[in-house]
Amino acid sequence: MLRIVVFTLMLGCGLAVVSGGGSGSTHAAQDEAAGCAGSWLVQITLEGRDVTEDALIRFDPDGTMTVSSPPVLPAMPGPGEEPLHASAGLGTWESSGEGACAFEVVRLLGSDDGVGVGTLNIRGTAARNDSGDGLDGSLTYIRGTGFGQTAATSDGTFTGFPLDG
Repeated sequence: MLRIVVFTLMLGCGLAVVSGGGSGSTHAAQDEAAGCAGSWLVQITLEGRDVTEDALIRFDPDGTMTVSSPPVLPAMPGPGEEPLHASAGLGTWESSGEGACAFEVVRLLGSDDGVGVGTLNIRGTAARNDSGDGLDGSLTYIRGTGFGQTAATSDGTFTGFPLDG
């Protein structure tokens, strides 16, 4: 009976070691499929705008994302555009495999006196760079009025650096 108990314990420990080794490769496969998951410091450049915008972006594993940046956004390119106050952004993202993703974020916009003036919808795609230590992407800013009409659009690119190693 003692031999059966010892054999069962040894077999259990052996299976635990083997399955633990296998989980490393499973974890690596999940990381690759995880798309853009993580926290990033990004620099955004919009066509027609001379300044870059810095933002913090968090792609959570559950498909949600948040964007934080300074509270005043530079004016979008175009006549009559002016800097606006913006809330943090909330959105969703979906992995498209091999370290890439598509995303959409919405931010609320306000004037200097705090009156809501519409939304900023940001849609884009991103992918980890060839070395895997950065994120590169393209996006479209769509500024909507308080009545849901498009007031201005602008395309751009961004480069990100990981904040969580």
